[in-house]
Amino acid sequence: MLNRSSMGGRRVTAARVVTALFAVAMFACDSNKLLTVTDPDVARPEALAGVSAIPTLRAGALGDFGVAYNGQNADVEQ
Repeated sequence: MLNRSSMGGRRVTAARVVTALFAVAMFACDSNKLLTVTDPDVARPEALAGVSAIPTLRAGALGDFGVAYNGQNADVEQ
């Protein structure tokens, strides 16, 4: 059991616990490392060459057709 005199008469409340956890999380994370992208979600040029690229190229062609046919709306109604 905690002695109240050791904490200066302060009570441990949920808000103080949340604030302390938030402060620890802020200082424990390296924001530069979190924002570094190692593999962007785009097709790299080497992935678009050869027979294995046919499904990717087909999907791109269908998407381009949908935009050309329906405009910028969803291409669900092709």
